[in-house]
Amino acid sequence: MRPLAMDDDSQRYISPFLQTTLIGQYGVQNWVLCILMALVIPVVKLIVDTLIYEPLGSLVLGHQYKKQKENNDKAKEGATLMARWRDSCWEFTVYACFTALGLNASYSEIWFADTRHFWIGCTQLPCEQQLTTGLVLLYTIEMGFYLQAIPSLLFTRGPKRKDHYQMLGHHVVTMVLVGHSFRINLARSGCMIFLTHDVSDVFLHLAKLIKYAKKETATTCGFVVFLCVWTGTRLYYFPRYIIPSCMYESMEFFVNKYDVEESPHWEILNGSLWILFCLHIFWTYLILRVVFRMLSAKGVSDVREDDDD
Repeated sequence: MRPLAMDDDSQRYISPFLQTTLIGQYGVQNWVLCILMALVIPVVKLIVDTLIYEPLGSLVLGHQYKKQKENNDKAKEGATLMARWRDSCWEFTVYACFTALGLNASYSEIWFADTRHFWIGCTQLPCEQQLTTGLVLLYTIEMGFYLQAIPSLLFTRGPKRKDHYQMLGHHVVTMVLVGHSFRINLARSGCMIFLTHDVSDVFLHLAKLIKYAKKETATTCGFVVFLCVWTGTRLYYFPRYIIPSCMYESMEFFVNKYDVEESPHWEILNGSLWILFCLHIFWTYLILRVVFRMLSAKGVSDVREDDDD
């Protein structure tokens, strides 16, 4: 993947006029774009569900789906299986696109490998670091996605997953973190937070799709890969680099150095990060339950899809 016009700063960085138009005072124009994105995303999902995911599901799921669909007693199971297939296809596509956008916006930048540069160049709030087109695109699409996902979780029908309320809390915290970090232009750290979360979700939903296709060996391999990525990003990189950088490096290279008033921004951003990490621990518990089932020869399952007790 090539970065955005690396040799042409006029294309790589947003002009002051466009930056003002996109972000605006207090981020008003930016939120308008996010709301528009939130309205477009469900339409796109409906289209790809109908034209791509369901036909593909009928082909991949094959006999098991057809048999359940034709059997009146198992028709509901067939519909549930197809709904889960469509949802995982959508989530896989979304997070794969988010990961690609995040890498495109960050991997050629110095702050991709050095968290100190999240803050170097900031002397005030909002931070005066230049925003790249890639960062604005990433933020706008991610905010639009989570903005439409919250009502979807609130008004979902049917059985709820065991982590329904945790997922709802995750989306609310994410919206606070994303919206506030973009408002004060801390997009560099925000981009790496996105990547830390999105890349593991790609492998999660890929493993689920393989599971629905009844490929047992491939499912186990997919789950092992997901577990490694999850551990490396959410249980190691996130608490080892992201949280300390936001808590301590931000003070050393930015707040204390330029005598910036950090409240309430420091509390909002770091509080949100710690809430997310607590959710990581909860989801790791669910993942370990799956590991236990694998070791017990009960097969790989997604414990989040069980009905609430």
